[in-house]
Amino acid sequence: MWLSDGNGLLDNGMARVAEFGQFSSEGEWLIEGVGMTPDVEVENLPHETVKGRDRQLEVALELLERTVKEQPVRPWKPAAIPAIQR
Repeated sequence: MWLSDGNGLLDNGMARVAEFGQFSSEGEWLIEGVGMTPDVEVENLPHETVKGRDRQLEVALELLERTVKEQPVRPWKPAAIPAIQR
């Protein structure tokens, strides 16, 4: 897909959007690939989003909490800085 630059935003920014399909030199459509496969598939239903829920964020936090419990991280302690002698 080819990106367009004609999508101005209210703050004078720009959103680049894939808009135009492309042909190969043989005249066939160039179709984009599959893309990234998610590590965890989450169903993020629109009506839940309207209610203020973010299922992707909730699942991410659940996974993070589980990981921290299973693989605790030691607190980082900065190395002591030697005093400068005058």
